[in-house]
Amino acid sequence: MKKALRITNDEVAAEISRLHQFFIDWFNGVVPKTAEEFEKFSSATADDFVMVPPSGQMVGIKQLGQGLFEAHNQRPGLDIEVKKMQIQHQMGNFYLATYEEWQLEKGETEWKGRVSSALLSEDESAPAGLKWHHVHETWLP
Repeated sequence: MKKALRITNDEVAAEISRLHQFFIDWFNGVVPKTAEEFEKFSSATADDFVMVPPSGQMVGIKQLGQGLFEAHNQRPGLDIEVKKMQIQHQMGNFYLATYEEWQLEKGETEWKGRVSSALLSEDESAPAGLKWHHVHETWLP
């Protein structure tokens, strides 16, 4: 018999959607460029957060955070759709989730997709009770 997850797939999907909505709002300049608004991202990521984008270069939270903060309103017209969010594994209070992220830039007609794996943990200090530790992205054909 499988042990019930403390965090449901719907809660993980809601957090993935919440963070990507922040990216849409941030890149489009819908929200103000303030530390308070940026906290929606930074309070959801662990101090040791690492991202591996499709280029394969590992990016730590300090570099990623600085770049993201400066990217405010730098991609007007960007749209992001997140699909197929699913918890793949649960280990203690950690959850390995996968999802597809599709982006459409202003003026483009084709969506560009990537599949992502994300490691999250339960953390009451995070906006939705989940803290991001690691994301690995791979381009979809």
